Amino acid sequence: MTVTPICGPGAPRLRIEQERFVPLASTAPAALWSVPVCARYGRGAETGHLCTFLSEKSKEVTIPDLEACPTWVAPNEGGVGYYVSRYPAEALGQLALRDKAKFTIEERSALLRDVGLLITSGSISLGAALSLAPDAVRSGDNTMLGSMQSILRNVREADLSGPLALEYQRFVRKTFAAPARAAGFVPRPGEDPGATGMRAFLLSFAGVKGEDPELLKTGERLADGWLVDHASVAPDVVGAVLALAAHGNQAALFDRLARLARTTGDRSERSRLLRALGQFTDPALAARARAFVLSPDLEVSATLSIVYEQLGGRATREDAYAFIEAHLDELLKRSSGFDRPFLFEIPDVFCDAGHRARAEALFGPRARTIDGATRRLANALESISLCEASRKAAAPSLEAFLKKY
Repeated sequence: MTVTPICGPGAPRLRIEQERFVPLASTAPAALWSVPVCARYGRGAETGHLCTFLSEKSKEVTIPDLEACPTWVAPNEGGVGYYVSRYPAEALGQLALRDKAKFTIEERSALLRDVGLLITSGSISLGAALSLAPDAVRSGDNTMLGSMQSILRNVREADLSGPLALEYQRFVRKTFAAPARAAGFVPRPGEDPGATGMRAFLLSFAGVKGEDPELLKTGERLADGWLVDHASVAPDVVGAVLALAAHGNQAALFDRLARLARTTGDRSERSRLLRALGQFTDPALAARARAFVLSPDLEVSATLSIVYEQLGGRATREDAYAFIEAHLDELLKRSSGFDRPFLFEIPDVFCDAGHRARAEALFGPRARTIDGATRRLANALESISLCEASRKAAAPSLEAFLKKY
């Protein structure tokens, strides 16, 4: 949805235009919907808003409560509309940076969510989008930080070159480590409920992706204490603590987690421990973790989380996928009828034509024999193609942004 002020002769108006949102390389046809649209706007000390119902491609609506043309427009008032707003460069700067006091947190959060999607359509460069991160972090607002993840998901770390991956690591550490340390590992009395989930994200993102040494060291210490006394770590950050500790690749810690994963009678705890085993990146420890997947005494629905974790890691992805290629038939045989089709979504961790071809050759013949698998595989293969187009389009601006950040 594009909302543009019209300042020509006559009363000021808003031109409202719709088009189907499609990512780069998508073949989805054009379409129109009937959509309620509400916008807020202002000029100087005056503000106003209007709502309309858009069924056609575009229309102009007279602004009822301003005599002069607005100098700013929030195209999704209160951030509650169920549409993606398109932001011209000038509006992007207003909403996110220069004139942010005019806009509500919800409107700025909606912008960040929309920008994350607009990257995939090629409407906004990834570099320009990442430039919004420092201000979102400085806001200290959990809604803003949560919406920022929509942008961060466009960075395919596992597909970056070695030097560029280090630049991205530096960006993450520089931007997110300080607020992660400030959030800490212990919930505060009376804090906003949204801070709980955001704390876990900040700690693991800044610590693991940014390799912040202070967070990594603290994670190892707390994990050691948690293995002795579970009450020593707040339940909501246990996952982050174990992820930080696993990043240290200590064999002794791996052994302690592995023993507990086999002996605990708590299914939730076992699931958490298996995911932690999948986060070790040392090749030898990662291989030992994968050996758990086919353990006859453990449910494969739980142990597969090890492979899923490794498929998401830059250092472990290829070995994890080779494991899937070697053992797919056994995994399908041991999986339940409900879980089996989900294995055909595994290829969508990749973002290149080479892995797409490998996935189609491996999963294609098997998908035809399992209910629901054909559609899930088709979605995964399409996801790879769309991701590749988006990644290639985003690469130049990402590299330019990271090198000057």
